[in-house]
Amino acid sequence: MAALHKAFVCHPGQVRRVNQDAVVCLAKQEEGIFLVADGMGGGYQGEKASGLLQQACEVWWHHRQAASSSFVETLEELQEILLSCGRQIARMTPAEEVCGSTAVLLWVQGEAYGILSIGDSRAYALQPRWGRLRLNQMTTDDVARPGEGWPPRELGRITRYVGEPKQARAALLTGIWNLGDAFLLCSDGVYKICPEVYWGRLLGPALRRRAPAMAVQKLSEEILRLGARDNFSAVVVQRSRL
Repeated sequence: MAALHKAFVCHPGQVRRVNQDAVVCLAKQEEGIFLVADGMGGGYQGEKASGLLQQACEVWWHHRQAASSSFVETLEELQEILLSCGRQIARMTPAEEVCGSTAVLLWVQGEAYGILSIGDSRAYALQPRWGRLRLNQMTTDDVARPGEGWPPRELGRITRYVGEPKQARAALLTGIWNLGDAFLLCSDGVYKICPEVYWGRLLGPALRRRAPAMAVQKLSEEILRLGARDNFSAVVVQRSRL
């Protein structure tokens, strides 16, 4: 038997008054749903967009407890949640405004995992091994890049998000994770302020102790020390033997 150990932070940072991030961190035995949603800061009421995603995932989770959907069926249900939220956001947004949210969502069911992503919030696989932390970015940012025909002023702009007109399905990645391994979900307020090069020192010792809460605390302290110019959110979940 295995258990899921989890922790999260959702912080407004030290500059912005409104926190447009939202987080879901729910698990029972070997199943769990984890979400980081980042409302678009330059858009219309981004906090409502991310909050809608948070609420929809929490409602789904609490109603699912009596359900028995397969892993594949569950991922399809979660895709539909993102699409449904996108339609609701589009309906509530005035025609002259832009409103939306990024989303990176992790579903775990036993040793199987599925990651859904849209926008520039990220998922990383974390493997504490032999005194080192192996780090692998599992998602691809949906942003405008050089060489794709974008004007210079548009580079880095989010190109896909929940709530966009004619929203596409989220990118999907599935796999198997091992005991002791972990995932980090985070908004751009994490990796743009605290580069990945620091993460081995910050997260590795805590994950080797099976202590996601300590990992989140160390990461948060470093982001705040570096100025925390944006909202920042992170979820760490680790699968360990009971």
